[in-house]
Amino acid sequence: MDFVPLILIVSLLTVLLPQIIHKKLANAGLSTTKANERLLNVINDSLRGFTTFSIFGMERQLEKRIIGTALSVANKKIKQEKYQAVANNLAGFSNIIGQTGIQAWTGFLALNKIISIGVIGSSGNLSYNVFNSLAVIAPDLDRDDRINPYFEKYHLDNNQNSKQEGYQLTDFKFKSLSTRNLQMTFDHKEFFNIP
Repeated sequence: MDFVPLILIVSLLTVLLPQIIHKKLANAGLSTTKANERLLNVINDSLRGFTTFSIFGMERQLEKRIIGTALSVANKKIKQEKYQAVANNLAGFSNIIGQTGIQAWTGFLALNKIISIGVIGSSGNLSYNVFNSLAVIAPDLDRDDRINPYFEKYHLDNNQNSKQEGYQLTDFKFKSLSTRNLQMTFDHKEFFNIP
């Protein structure tokens, strides 16, 4: 009687159970990101219009708007953390089942004198190492799939060559370099202007 089929079955459960909520976790993460983006936009808009609001004595409107948006972000983050907790708990549950199952199977074999009693301790250590490692890894196996929406949002998934069109200066031999109509401004202040 071999341990390998039992270990493989429970290992698959440990890895696959957290994947049940994969889609919900990915959607919750994207929703949280969009809520954060909205909060930053509301804060930026509010700060830009602060002078106008303060002239009319409507600072409380700004406060309500920012707090309402911040609460929305908090709710989205709580939802995301709940799904992550479910994934972690599913992995932990299958970890416990795996360790208990191996120990029970080893005890059964030892009681029937198929293996020696000393194997119980060894199988316990082995199952502890295997299933704890899988339980830690399992919730994050789909992390790449969960971050793909962020890459799509910022168009980071393009495998285009980043080389810009035009000539490289190393292709030309020149004796001097001159500029015309060069100017630099920062924060609406001109630093230099070369006609």
